[in-house]
Amino acid sequence: MTQGVYIWSKTAATNASADSTINWAEGQAPSSVNDSARAMMARAAEYRDDTAGSLTTAGTSTAYTLTTNQVFDTLAHMGGQSLKVRFNAANGASPTLNVDGLGAKALQNASGTAITTGQIAANSVWDVTYDNSIPAFLLSGVPAVVPAGTANAASVAFAGTSKLLGADSGGGNGKELSLGTGLSLSSTTLSAPAVPVQGAFKNLSIKVATNTTVTLAADFIVVTDGTNYQTLAFSTTINLGTTGAAALDTGTIAIDTWYAIWAIAKSDGTTSAIASTSATAPTMPATYTYKARVGWVRTIHGSATLYGTWQFGRRAQYVVGLAQTSVLPVITTSAATIFTSQSVSSFVPTTASVIRMVANAQTGAGGAGIVPFAPNGSYNTNGLGGFALLAVPAASRTNGIAFDMLLESSNIFYGTSVNVTVVNVICSGWEDNI
Repeated sequence: MTQGVYIWSKTAATNASADSTINWAEGQAPSSVNDSARAMMARAAEYRDDTAGSLTTAGTSTAYTLTTNQVFDTLAHMGGQSLKVRFNAANGASPTLNVDGLGAKALQNASGTAITTGQIAANSVWDVTYDNSIPAFLLSGVPAVVPAGTANAASVAFAGTSKLLGADSGGGNGKELSLGTGLSLSSTTLSAPAVPVQGAFKNLSIKVATNTTVTLAADFIVVTDGTNYQTLAFSTTINLGTTGAAALDTGTIAIDTWYAIWAIAKSDGTTSAIASTSATAPTMPATYTYKARVGWVRTIHGSATLYGTWQFGRRAQYVVGLAQTSVLPVITTSAATIFTSQSVSSFVPTTASVIRMVANAQTGAGGAGIVPFAPNGSYNTNGLGGFALLAVPAASRTNGIAFDMLLESSNIFYGTSVNVTVVNVICSGWEDNI
């Protein structure tokens, strides 16, 4: 026969034999009184322990189980009954509670409003009331919607901690929310560090390894999806002979083409890299959303194979003997008796801020000469002048002189005095404006 406080009646006369362990029948035997009184104490203790916080769930974060002291026999008898429960784990999405094996029922804040993920913290104690008409277990004292202007409508921060008390975007209330990495609270001020710079790095290296492969490595590179940032270590080989992650972003490798090197990552921190003709919007492989451009490589004219270049940090240089770099690329060998523009777009990428060059020149027997170099044509306003000046003695040839020039466009400018018969200008590398 059914036993438990939950089947006791508020009508005294009907309780004579409501519980099989308690006999309050009219004319009962005197010997049954003490047994009935002790049984009532046991029932009261069961109810006490079910509502005192000593019950602890088992199961998983989305499928809790619980055994009560009263041991409910039906969902109908459990309807309207409250339990004080310690939960063994923080809840996952749309959790359920199965009491006394009567079936899993949803945990809700109000009818039809599921609790949010993480609303129940591990080892926290909650009052739950079963409503058989829904059917669901309702968490007591938690409104489904927080009215505007109430304490829970906005987050409350506690100085000296890394937590906020408030609601997340899913509508949960009265929970601890982490401040997040890098956030700090001082007195009443919550602050965040400056947004990291996309492409910021430590110990960056980009090395052409073979005619079609490039290695990318760094202690860290900052990548972004446009809103969020990750600082991740990278070590990847990019094969420009294929497409996808660790390859070309799209298409096939072509001649005379600059390829931007992009560090890319997934939201879970998985890293890779791609090569792309785009300096701003590469075609991203599926599930990769974070990116940062960190350098360039280029193919030669004769075949779809790479010049040999190494890049450390922002500085890149051609490496003679590597891949297709048998000699340093020649910018010009032409003497120019007037100040002349010379495109360097085939030798340095569009984002280069500095070009590194080596030049030499030769004069005939007629006298000494000069070869000036400049980043724009205005340096020739008052005669043959320049930013860098190569002086050539009469009837001699200079040794190669190396110099850097800040680029103001994709052209450099140079000229030669009338006595200069030969000028050779080669590119040794560049500095990238990452």
